[in-house]
Amino acid sequence: MSPVRRKLYALAVAVILGMLRVSSALSLTLPASLTAIGDEAFCGAALQEVTVPSRVTEIGARAFAGSDLQHITIPASVGRIGDGAFDDLDSSFFATVTPGSYAETWCKANSIAYSYTDDPYTLPTVSAQQAALAGFLYLGTPYSRMDCQAFVEQCLNVAGLSINLSGSNAWYRAMDWTGTPEECIEALGFIPPGAFLFILENDGGEPAKYKADGLGNASHIGLVTGIGKGAIHSSYSRGGVYESEFKGRTINGGWNRVGLWKRVSYGDAVDRWLTLHGK
Repeated sequence: MSPVRRKLYALAVAVILGMLRVSSALSLTLPASLTAIGDEAFCGAALQEVTVPSRVTEIGARAFAGSDLQHITIPASVGRIGDGAFDDLDSSFFATVTPGSYAETWCKANSIAYSYTDDPYTLPTVSAQQAALAGFLYLGTPYSRMDCQAFVEQCLNVAGLSINLSGSNAWYRAMDWTGTPEECIEALGFIPPGAFLFILENDGGEPAKYKADGLGNASHIGLVTGIGKGAIHSSYSRGGVYESEFKGRTINGGWNRVGLWKRVSYGDAVDRWLTLHGK
């Protein structure tokens, strides 16, 4: 049976039997008595939102593969998800799961974006790239008026996020993911514009309150621009806001760490990767 005919057949039978209700928004309410979702049950179906009842213990192979599904809520009762259950879905797809559940473990193992039942998943709305490009508005601003931290905060403020984290070490520790430029490229294929840049040193120069965590001294902070020389920051040695050479690699004595932060958006693909791999 073709996917289209299978979709129409499955939905027609389910509606006739009173087993589900389909709203105008293409959301699906399954019967509370349901205990399993069979193989290919909604493969190719025109459904965007599904809530799985709390008595369901398994979701079959390719159950929602190739459908229009964008979001599914999976209860803690589910103890098995078949191969390819959510294959060939749109990149916007994500699941809502219970912390510590099988579904959470399965989503992590299969690189499926997820949120918790008490923490609805939403993409950040402040553009990291917009923040970085805002930096060009301040080229030449004296360091005495805008140090490295104040510069980054002003760029974010222009993009729509007002925040103060009291120093580059605080910013480094606020990141949801940090790594070398090479590690960022290995993970994502590129370093996204708007990513944070740090100079991380092991000189013991970090404030006393951070010495015990062993993360080192993030002595400087800037932003990846993706254009021009590649980075922008407020530099004490250069006297103010300045473009810095950065081509996506560790620079001796310079940028050696990249930071990604969930409070800003680097684009849909990177944001979803960060939900899976960030802290």
